[in-house]
Amino acid sequence: AIKVFRKTILADPEMVEGHLGLGLAYMDLKNDWKGAFNHIEKAHNLDSSRVDVEYHLARLYRISERSDPRRAAGRVIQLDPEYAPAYLLLAEIYDEMNLEEPTIYYYDQYLKRNPEDQEMVYQFARRLAESGRHEIAEGLLKQLNDPRSNMVLAQMMAARGQYEDAFQ
Repeated sequence: AIKVFRKTILADPEMVEGHLGLGLAYMDLKNDWKGAFNHIEKAHNLDSSRVDVEYHLARLYRISERSDPRRAAGRVIQLDPEYAPAYLLLAEIYDEMNLEEPTIYYYDQYLKRNPEDQEMVYQFARRLAESGRHEIAEGLLKQLNDPRSNMVLAQMMAARGQYEDAFQ
């Protein structure tokens, strides 16, 4: 992939896809954010109106800690409010910062836009349940159609003495 994208850039140094592709190859395939940085920023400088370029720049900022990934992810949402990966990225960032309210908000927004991908939300809701934040966990778990979420919900209901509801 790196060889192909390098050839692409040599043929056309202004090709956004070439720089983005090379940056992603470094970032995702080689775990080399330093190698990715110049290419993803170059892609951004060539076309900052592309949602995918802005999103991957936000991911790069998160990994490299060189700039504010929240601001970059916010620009993604400004460009396309329905672009689900930006909401997931923000949820993960706020979760790492232990900021519960924005984490819940962004996971909720992510689920609204991508209801099929529930794993990260399930893991977060489970951590909330284990830490005693049952009401908030319950709100998230009820949105999921993962059988594991039903088990966690049942355990919380049983702990409150709601055995019939837990059985259901």
